[in-house]
Formats: sequence, C-alpha cells, structure tokens
Amino acid sequence: DELRHETEHSIEFQLPFLQETVGARQSISIIPILSLFPPGCLIDPSLKDVADQVERFVVVLKDAIAASGQRVCFLASANLAHIGLRYGDDKAPTDFSFHRCMQTDLEMLKHVENVDAQGFAEFLLKEQDRRHVLGFSAIYLLLRLIEAEKGEVLRYDREIVDQFNSTITYASAAFF
Repeated sequence: DELRHETEHSIEFQLPFLQETVGARQSISIIPILSLFPPGCLIDPSLKDVADQVERFVVVLKDAIAASGQRVCFLASANLAHIGLRYGDDKAPTDFSFHRCMQTDLEMLKHVENVDAQGFAEFLLKEQDRRHVLGFSAIYLLLRLIEAEKGEVLRYDREIVDQFNSTITYASAAFF
C-alpha cells in the first residue's frame, strides 16, 4: 500500500551514508525494500498467508543474490522503541521508564548480535508491543538474509521528539 509508506524516510538517510562509504568514483546498484509485517504473523494461524509471503520473499531474494554472483551489502534502517504520549502511552516517559526501555532494547539486541531472527521475533511477541518497536520486519529480514555468524551493536541512542519527552530509540550494528 503506497500510502502507508508515503512518509517513509529510511532511504533518504541511508543513501548519503552509502554514497559516502562507497565513494563518488564507484558505481553501486541499490534495491530499496520497504517491508511491514508483525512478529505475530510467524505464529498466528490466521496470518499464515503473510508468513508464507515473508518466507517466499527470503528464498527468492537469496536465490537471486546467489545467481547474480555479486557481492551484496545489506543495510536495514529501522527504529526500535517508540515510547511516550505521541505513541499511545498513558504518560510521558521518565528517566526511570527510559532506563527500563533501554535495558529491554539492549536485551532484545542480543538476539540481533547473535543473528537469531527467531529469538528476535519471540522476544517481541513475548513483550506484546509494549515499546512499539516499528523496525521488526526490516531487522527480521536482515537477520534472515545475511550470512554472518555474529553481530555487534556499535551504538545505541535515543531521540526525544517532543516537549512531552516522547522518545524513539535506535542502534547501529555491524555483522561479521
């Protein structure tokens, strides 16, 4: 659905990063992929069609990459928690609630560092969307597609987005 992605900003942030990293003299091809599916589709029988589409996408993309013979770099742009009044919470975040959110984010990111897509999905399912993590599908697909043994969170931070302390958290990670 095009309207759902009308305000999508990920490519605008990541394209300059890629250009700076690769350099002006090298030509690269990019395939921007916008994805949106809930972790529940992996276990909810009523969402089996969605889970099947996700699995089919992973298989087709892996096959296409293998057939291309090209080196591939995956880059996922995904926010983590969204907490505060702006995101439907009952009250503004306090230092204590942000610290608790940070601890939960870092615990969740252990699954990312371990390249454990299933554990990542199960973690979010267990917490029942309490932190409004919007980046699930991009991170899940990344973990399914990369051929890395380990990852490392390089930085974790937050952005306060309004006068009520509503906050978005994010992290950067590299995989080896």
